[in-house]
Amino acid sequence: MLDRAKIGTRCREDWENMLGDARARFCGRCQKMVYNLSAMSAAEAEAILGKSEEAPPCIRFFRMSDGRVRTTDRVLPRAALTAGLVAAALVAMNAPQPPPLNLPIAVAVSVPEPLVQPAPVTLAGEGADRIGEIAGAIPEVAAPPVAPAPVAPAPVIHPEEAWMGDYVE
Repeated sequence: MLDRAKIGTRCREDWENMLGDARARFCGRCQKMVYNLSAMSAAEAEAILGKSEEAPPCIRFFRMSDGRVRTTDRVLPRAALTAGLVAAALVAMNAPQPPPLNLPIAVAVSVPEPLVQPAPVTLAGEGADRIGEIAGAIPEVAAPPVAPAPVAPAPVIHPEEAWMGDYVE
């Protein structure tokens, strides 16, 4: 029943503005309790969905990438992978280390050659005294303005999306 949970009418109220805790909050607009199934165990969430009331409960949950509703006792696939990697790293850190090798170390040092400064260039001959006139005759041209390339907004990736609204069987 839990993994087939559906929302009839999706609620657009802000969960953060409701009064309560991580498991249940009161919605002032519809005057109902909103139950966060993802902050409960699977058994507790099933019990909320199985309640026989006049009106269906208003629920909030996160659906994992494998389609299941996330609960506190269901580990996310990515979190399970991370936990496995952390465990492997801890085991590797506690594994006995081989003794250090006492090998001589050779260091090669290279000393750069001194830089040779080029000789200054002097202009001589016909036209050497008119360099200033020639340079002054070249008009300055301003570079055309370059508009910055438009930057597309980065796509927002939601591995899990929160769903909130009235439960439908």
